[in-house]
Amino acid sequence: METILNDVCKIVSNLFNISLDDVKNNEERCLFSQPFYFRPTELLFIFFYLEEKYNIHFDEKDVFDFSFISIRSIANNVSNHINN
Repeated sequence: METILNDVCKIVSNLFNISLDDVKNNEERCLFSQPFYFRPTELLFIFFYLEEKYNIHFDEKDVFDFSFISIRSIANNVSNHINN
């Protein structure tokens, strides 16, 4: 799980030009609030990027159950898909 969490932090840092330290220090914060202020389209970008990178498929439940609300919840979601 920690490897996936680190990967997701690096991906968000690289895709959105946010310092890796800022991402890691805020991994449990809502991505719609500070310091991220992401829009839904940016979360979709992460969604599709992770599907391709890990060769997994997210479904409606993954979106509607707030699995994409924070960096840590995204990493947990990816980990669950990999382990199933």
